[in-house]
Amino acid sequence: MMQICDTYNQKHSLFNAMNRFIGAVNNMDQTVMVPSLLRDVPLAEPELDNHYVLLKSIRNDIEWGVLHQPPSPPAGSEESNAWKSKDILVDLSPLESEDAGEEDLEQQFHYHLRGLHTVLSKLTRKANILTNRYKQEIGFGNWGH
Repeated sequence: MMQICDTYNQKHSLFNAMNRFIGAVNNMDQTVMVPSLLRDVPLAEPELDNHYVLLKSIRNDIEWGVLHQPPSPPAGSEESNAWKSKDILVDLSPLESEDAGEEDLEQQFHYHLRGLHTVLSKLTRKANILTNRYKQEIGFGNWGH
């Protein structure tokens, strides 16, 4: 019984949510060979049109951290443009202030953990939708039939 409970909890861990997101973005990145084709692809969710670069940028933030910039992508690439427009340095001083109160730390942690898990789940879904839509557009599903 303990094994089942542990497996359920692990399935919903932040670590697994991050791995699912990174895996979905890696799959998207390997599938989408010509990102410029996405500009002309009518998506079921219009806000996905510009999410390709955003999803890759968030993946880089998770893998490299938000305080450190990863190795520079090739100049002129879409990833390069995303990094130029991002503010890499984050002001953590409000989080580190003594006024936050020690008793609130656990509550704050759980609040942000739930929020991060929810956002990662939504971003994973968007990466999967974008990948599947790209496959439909180029006829990937019909290959080999």
